[in-house]
Formats: sequence, structure tokens, C-alpha cells
Amino acid sequence: MSAVVLALVAVLLGWMAVMAWCGYRRRWLLFLGVLLGGIAMNIVWIVLGLRADPFSNHAILAHASAVLYGLCSLTVGWILSRVIGSFRDSRVGPK
Repeated sequence: MSAVVLALVAVLLGWMAVMAWCGYRRRWLLFLGVLLGGIAMNIVWIVLGLRADPFSNHAILAHASAVLYGLCSLTVGWILSRVIGSFRDSRVGPK
């Protein structure tokens, strides 16, 4: 893999981790800000890195994929917070 691909994968994983943290802490407005920032970075990459039209069919699919990645990460964080909260609430012994 090239350095560019590794950098893009690292940015995607970091972005998804922030989205999962937003879901875990239930920070919905921060989620929207991070999602819009990610879409903006995606548009910049498509225009400058790939020299493509940001409204072509492939670019629209890339934007939709980014939104779905963000929503899935948010949902995973939210579900983890619910599961961890249930374990904490059901703990036996002194709290």
C-alpha cells in the first residue's frame, strides 16, 4: 500500500472513532459537526486529490458511504454505552 492510502485509512479510522465517541457520550450536535466536517474533507479529496466532479454518480455514492460509515459508528458507540451502562447498573456489591 502507498503512503497516501495508509494516511487515508488512518484518517477514516480516526474519524470513525470520534463518531463512536459521540455516540457513546450522546453528543448529537458534535456528531453533526464531525459528520459535516468529514463530508467536507471527502469533497476536498474528491476535487483536489482525484480531480473529479463532486456531483458525479461515483462521488455521490462516496458521500453516501461516508454518511453511512458515520451513522454506523455513532450507533456502535451508542449501543456500547447502553451495554456498559446495563452492566454497571446490574453489578452486585458496593457501588
